Amino acid sequence: MMTNFDLIVIGGGPAGSTLATLVAKAGYDVLIIEKCRFPRYKVGESLLPATVTDLFDLLGIDRSNLENLFTLKRGATFSWGSDLNSTWNLNFGGHAANSSKFSSDTPHAFNVVRSQFDKILLDNARNKGVCVYDNCKVLRLLETGGVVNGVEFQNENGVLEKIGAHYVADASGQSSKLASIVGKKTHSKFFKKKAIWGYYERSERLPEPLEGNVSFQALDGNWLWHIPLNNTLTSVGVVTSAKQKVKDQHAYLQQQINSSPLLSKLLKEAILSTQEPYDSIRICSDYSYCYERFWRPGLVLVGDSACFVDVLLSSGVHLATYAGVLSAKSIISILSKELPEVVALNEYETHVRKEYAIFYDGLIGLYDMSLKSIDYSNWLRRLLSGSNGVFYQAIMNSRINGMSNSTANVEAMRAYNKKQLAYVETASLDTNIITAL
Repeated sequence: MMTNFDLIVIGGGPAGSTLATLVAKAGYDVLIIEKCRFPRYKVGESLLPATVTDLFDLLGIDRSNLENLFTLKRGATFSWGSDLNSTWNLNFGGHAANSSKFSSDTPHAFNVVRSQFDKILLDNARNKGVCVYDNCKVLRLLETGGVVNGVEFQNENGVLEKIGAHYVADASGQSSKLASIVGKKTHSKFFKKKAIWGYYERSERLPEPLEGNVSFQALDGNWLWHIPLNNTLTSVGVVTSAKQKVKDQHAYLQQQINSSPLLSKLLKEAILSTQEPYDSIRICSDYSYCYERFWRPGLVLVGDSACFVDVLLSSGVHLATYAGVLSAKSIISILSKELPEVVALNEYETHVRKEYAIFYDGLIGLYDMSLKSIDYSNWLRRLLSGSNGVFYQAIMNSRINGMSNSTANVEAMRAYNKKQLAYVETASLDTNIITAL
């Protein structure tokens, strides 16, 4: 079998497009194999600042038109804690959350229609030299001597093909059928949740300058979201226990909205969208997990193929693109023979697991819904300042450390994440063992 590419990326979502673009920009031949033809529907519409500003700059995407395409978000508005009728704001910058004094360099993010956003990233990958096979399905990985070195896939005409590569990345998402070759997938015992959501038209917005804020309402152990996507469309959902019996998803969602002081006001004149693909109520459950390993010789898991925390606080796309950037650094160092695979990918896995751990601990704290707003505000600011969600820490401009203790470091993080996934105690802001790392 001929080696046709330096890197094959399975999946053209944010993680895959990010990885492929950065490796191609470094001068390597890269192929993305994507099962769909973009644009396609995807949930996960609320972004963190680094996913827009730092990421787009790294990928070479012009940001000047983003405000015309998506809804600018300065932060989030919460009705969270012991008083359901009070609200408080958390912005990404240094000004007061309800201030109108936002300068052009104040950190901000966007709420996006994912079909548009993901297509921008994939089209940019093409423009940067990445070869894209869409409407194709990868069926199995190829390997020689225990090293993955290619894939077998069904092309858009239904014909089976084999193609080789020096390296393969699985960025095919939560439903990956290939990731199990790396190791066991463990689901969270704490975040055993169920999300039910739909899309509404004619929803009201918060007053300026917070009209693009995501709104969150805690409600009797559940919580709801309200994400303004554009002038007409709003994503609205509720997260409840995976054990909650729901016979009629629409009726349950509407009942939760009616019980929410914040969302019932915003949605009092709203109607469910009749526009495809936003005209149905959707449901997803048991979506928090992490694999016991993120790589094996010749193969690396990236984005949702490796791990996912929770739908709260926009961590999904952030972790996916952050992993895309870090995996690109490691794969470039492997292809250039600067570092051995074990060192480069142990370092990649260590850093992604640390980011996962920060959000995991932080979100456990938020599920303690009995406190006052100031407690959550301080907690969230510490979480965001300790993560890479607002600013990447110049990760593409720095060299991989090539640390001699890379194996010990990654094993420590694997053990830590395993401990997190097994945590079943009561939610508490004191759940902050990440500070010991």
